[in-house]
Amino acid sequence: MQEGDHDEEEYPTINRSKPDEEENVDDEELAERGIMSSHQRQRHRLQKEIKDLEQEAISEKPWLLKGEVRSAARPENSLLEAVLDYDRPVKAAPVITEEVSIALEEMIKKRILEDDYDDVIRKFAGNEEDKKNKLEEVSMEKSKEGLGEIYEKEYMKTAMGFEADDESKQDQEEIEVMFKSLCWKLDALSNYHFTPKPAVKELHVKPAVPAIAMEEVVPISVSDANLKAPEEVYEKKRKRGEAVLQSKEEMTQTERKALRNAKKHARRKENRQREFDERLVAKLNPGLGNKYEKKKMLESIAGAKNITTGKQIEGSSKQFSNSKEFFTRLQDEVQEKIRNASSK
Repeated sequence: MQEGDHDEEEYPTINRSKPDEEENVDDEELAERGIMSSHQRQRHRLQKEIKDLEQEAISEKPWLLKGEVRSAARPENSLLEAVLDYDRPVKAAPVITEEVSIALEEMIKKRILEDDYDDVIRKFAGNEEDKKNKLEEVSMEKSKEGLGEIYEKEYMKTAMGFEADDESKQDQEEIEVMFKSLCWKLDALSNYHFTPKPAVKELHVKPAVPAIAMEEVVPISVSDANLKAPEEVYEKKRKRGEAVLQSKEEMTQTERKALRNAKKHARRKENRQREFDERLVAKLNPGLGNKYEKKKMLESIAGAKNITTGKQIEGSSKQFSNSKEFFTRLQDEVQEKIRNASSK
């Protein structure tokens, strides 16, 4: 019975294998069977990408990524299929198109019609180098000509177009002497009508002449206005009493005397004005109501003979150091006067 019952009642069982007995099942096979979930498939793809990147980082790089590579380090004819980017040392030739050809033909026709031919002048590198390397010959002897004569020759060469010789210079000087003598004779024949009167030397004193005067160099016929200083030509007018920015040592005797007279005149004018004001105030306000009358009265009192000031009185306040001594002395004097009066 028991055995039969066991046969009739068969329950489903799950065969769980142990880890050591589990078979190694590949994830790709599980993905193909459709057993993996979406999360497992995404994780599987991510692991695969990581594995490929690690393998690429570990493996040897292609020759394109190695930087400067020689021909021995790359495959044969590998540059034919590669697109390289490199710098050109010279200007690249333009791409010849139909438009470029038409523009070039038009330019050639225009140059021919205008007779504008830019012929290239042939140059030799050796000749230019010889010119640069060739040094100028410099004379070590002292020049007999002055710097002014050298400049004169250069100016004549640039202005006239030729260089004056010594012979032509002598001829020119002779011509100038002859022309001057001819002009003198012509002036004499015309009774000196066209000649100015000769300047007569006169003795005159020049004030404020500079320490270094070079009148000897200037011709006699030239005016001496150019020899004067600006303040001599146009002297600045000063007002009366205006200060002169000069010390007494810089002034002349005339200037010092004028300054002294100006000061005296200013003092006299001030005194006259003060006296006039005093008389006017005394006339308008007579009596001791103004300060001028008080001052005048004090001056008249001071001039009197029978008047003594406080300083001249015997027993001045300077003899007493305090008020007690003063009153004691005063009391003694009063008592003495009383005794003298009673005795009489």
